[in-house]
Amino acid sequence: MRRIHELATLICQMGLQRHPKQHLLADVPEVQASDDTEWAEFRVNATTSRSYDTRRFDKPDWLRAIDLMHAAETTCTKIGCMLPMPV
Repeated sequence: MRRIHELATLICQMGLQRHPKQHLLADVPEVQASDDTEWAEFRVNATTSRSYDTRRFDKPDWLRAIDLMHAAETTCTKIGCMLPMPV
């Protein structure tokens, strides 16, 4: 969780400083129709007003999370993995 927080901070700084390689950052790809594989993920919108979104196999549209820990908890709970340590 600490590393995700640090990465989001660096990406935010790229935007604020108009870094020349900012255009190389890519968004998460669209969901492809798949078999019965269960999955869940979250993303960090690393802007000055940072936000967090989650989605999963049965709800592929992005939903806003309260904060990074809420996004991680939602994701981990859905796929049954251990919750991360707080930042």
